[in-house]
Amino acid sequence: MGQLHVKNRYRAFGLNMISDFTLEELLSGEEAKAEIQIINGTVPSEVIDPTGNNEYIQSSKNEYLLNIKNIAKYYVSDGNKIVVEPYLGADFAQIKPYLYNIVFEILMMQRGMVAIHGSAAVINEQCVIFTGMSGAGKSTLALALKKMNYPFITDDVAYLSFSENGSIMVRPGFPEHKLCKDTIEAVGVNLKSEPCSYSEQQEKYYLSVTNGLPDIPVHLHSIYELRPAKCNEVTILKIEGMEKVAALLRQTYPAKFLKLFGAEAFYFEKLTYISENTSVYQIMRPETGFTFDKQIELILKDWKDK
Repeated sequence: MGQLHVKNRYRAFGLNMISDFTLEELLSGEEAKAEIQIINGTVPSEVIDPTGNNEYIQSSKNEYLLNIKNIAKYYVSDGNKIVVEPYLGADFAQIKPYLYNIVFEILMMQRGMVAIHGSAAVINEQCVIFTGMSGAGKSTLALALKKMNYPFITDDVAYLSFSENGSIMVRPGFPEHKLCKDTIEAVGVNLKSEPCSYSEQQEKYYLSVTNGLPDIPVHLHSIYELRPAKCNEVTILKIEGMEKVAALLRQTYPAKFLKLFGAEAFYFEKLTYISENTSVYQIMRPETGFTFDKQIELILKDWKDK
């Protein structure tokens, strides 16, 4: 497979990792005790006391087994270990997407974290998350803010952890933006001068973040749900009460996914806590055209007025 090396050290999501595999998308790690191991090995045939299973998955409170035919089997346990058993002849380029997405998502769930589908940036040393449906403009806002020297935290998924004093923290994710060419150019980023790669499958460019990515979790200040609408101008509306919980539920895993892992009650409790301790807004924007500059203008004005 050509991707095996002896104990590479990486850092992602504010955690130190040690891996049998070369994972060039991750930042280099520290010579510190690894909190997560990624092992090339043999996975168990089943999990103990499963809470859910289907053709591809077996899961319990502390174990998760995923079988992707002809690619790899993945085993996640106790929030600190991932075992990958590649199928003979499998291409590592096919193995990584499952590792970076569903497998890491389960690992973070086992560690008591909550996932919000969105991109995040730092404003005045606090985190703001942009969430919404695919194509709403989450990644666009994060890139535009990065161009304005506001640090980038994560793209696609924001993992939230909870400190002992009750603070809600956002974990730094993969050091890259994923966007279409026209969006990148609209923001004013020159692809020829930026380190990037292109995914034909997703039809997106991956822009590497080479500086300014926080190394540790950042306190969550607010969440903005982006909603394209039949309107002519950008508006921001603060939402309250149970509508805040509803907005967060729209932007996390489907109920059937959470049920498979026995995590429905846990997620509802945590999302309720987040809604009670975080400002949540809706940004309504026209369905067509680029309005990220106006959105950022209103967001920064909103922060200045606080």
